Amino acid sequence: MFKALRSLFSAAPARSQLRFLVVMRHAHALPADADQPDADRELSDLGHAACRAQGAWLAATLDQALEAAVISPAQRAQQTYAGILETANALLPEAPRCPALLYDDPRAYLQNLEQEAVSSALVVTHNPGLGLWLAETVGGSPAMQRELLDIDPGDVALLCHDEGAWHLVQLHRAPSGQRGQPA
Repeated sequence: MFKALRSLFSAAPARSQLRFLVVMRHAHALPADADQPDADRELSDLGHAACRAQGAWLAATLDQALEAAVISPAQRAQQTYAGILETANALLPEAPRCPALLYDDPRAYLQNLEQEAVSSALVVTHNPGLGLWLAETVGGSPAMQRELLDIDPGDVALLCHDEGAWHLVQLHRAPSGQRGQPA
């Protein structure tokens, strides 16, 4: 979990409920070729670099391994996870789950995430579903909701679940150069 939150969870009894979540929008991807399915799009060079940078940031930020990883089956999400593993492999499971719903309807998948039988997880998925879920779930000011709705490729949000609600701990932006980029 996040180093700064250690005291918040240290006294908490062990639960089989998701309490700490890292969500990431897949990194910057290449545009689809004319006859290429969207799910087959690959990361750009910028996206590959961002994955490694975000993995290094997670390695410096988290103080224990995440119990689960749930990754969209789309090629760009799979490549995002592989890139994160390059620099944060000790913190992440090597064999993530890849449910189709995380590509087809990420918002629906995320709405049921609290039922996971783990206390910490990483999710790599897509917008607009991820942004909609974040804005609805975390809430905050109208400016914060707009920022979460428009989560950029490669951005990472750290959340904790406490008192029956998700709370945004930190929104870590992908390295400069991806802000505002379509993906």
